[in-house]
Amino acid sequence: MSKVSVTYLKRTEDEIERLKGWEYKGQDSADLLPEPVRKHLILCGYEGKKLPVSGRVIWKESSIRFGPDKPWTRLATQQFNSALSPFRAAFMKTRMFGVLPFEGLDLCIGGTGSMLGKLAGIVNVLDEKGMEMDTSGIVTLLAEATMIPGMLLMPYISWGSVQGNVVNASMTLKGITVTGRFIFGDDGLFRSFESDDRYYANPKGGNELRPWKVECERYDETDGIRFQSVVTASWQLPEGHYEYWRGTIERVDSGPDGVIFS
Repeated sequence: MSKVSVTYLKRTEDEIERLKGWEYKGQDSADLLPEPVRKHLILCGYEGKKLPVSGRVIWKESSIRFGPDKPWTRLATQQFNSALSPFRAAFMKTRMFGVLPFEGLDLCIGGTGSMLGKLAGIVNVLDEKGMEMDTSGIVTLLAEATMIPGMLLMPYISWGSVQGNVVNASMTLKGITVTGRFIFGDDGLFRSFESDDRYYANPKGGNELRPWKVECERYDETDGIRFQSVVTASWQLPEGHYEYWRGTIERVDSGPDGVIFS
């Protein structure tokens, strides 16, 4: 087993152990959520049920582009998110140029972000840490909060103004505050998240703040609960739109704990 996969499993197992002793300290009432968020949760089937606070995101398929002019590369992706730390770990495997095995690990734990990538399990091609990775990781946690909806009630998320079907929100961890916009469709379901606080790694060097967007193109349903199934992520660059991630979620295996939504 590679060092990258071992790190993914260890960090995930550590978070699951922490969850076993966790006492919920979020909002006492889902009534404090903005109305578009409440409506979305009701439409997803959560009324009177637990809002999960952790879950494994089971990706049926996923693909990435390593640059605006690069082809799509298929990935095998594993992911676990939790509202406790909060925590996000995404482990990705592929073959570069169709030959060299590549493994990547995108982590954000309690606001500390990192990205590790290895070729053939040996050569580091990515080893990113620091404030910019922390900030970007927190933005991603906020964007995926509707995927693990118990996170929406956590004290590190603050809700701002509501303008029609757009709800402004922020997340604060480690003294870093990021902002974003949850956008809901005419059907009331969450459709996209936008933020100007995420860093884009310019292939020419350096990291730059660029508009970033996650879109949900389709919902599926399991056991009476709707979940995001087709998801994309993209940047808006000076030279145009750059969609770099596309994936299909088969299901989300939620942990046993949750917060009753009523």
